[in-house]
Amino acid sequence: VLLDSLPQDAARDRAMAERLSAAVGQRPKDLFLALTGNYHNRLAPGAPWDAHYEPMGLLLSRLRPDLPLTALNVATTGGTAWVCMSASKDSCHVHPTRATTEAKAGGVSLHAAMDKDGYTGVYRIGPMTASPPAVPVK
Repeated sequence: VLLDSLPQDAARDRAMAERLSAAVGQRPKDLFLALTGNYHNRLAPGAPWDAHYEPMGLLLSRLRPDLPLTALNVATTGGTAWVCMSASKDSCHVHPTRATTEAKAGGVSLHAAMDKDGYTGVYRIGPMTASPPAVPVK
């Protein structure tokens, strides 16, 4: 399911949540894994740039309160990622990523409860290498 083909704004996260909710509705017994940016999958509101930001994960939890959701924060030892830093298509390109303290050991660990940022666990990986988007930036 292609979740993200919209510009950067509040409608983008809502559209991703609605598309994922519709896909789950069509295949309710299937396991869904949505690969998104760290902020999109959060289950709590807010972001450093906007205290009122409502990420896709939070919106999906409202659309599908019956759906058990796990939101993993990716922890990396650094590298690069394809990221759009603003609504401008000129901001979409390979950006360096910083190493995070949680990345010291590999694997997945789940929290006992959702943390303050809206994550229920951490997915620890080594270095990241940017991959271009599946859909060209318009």
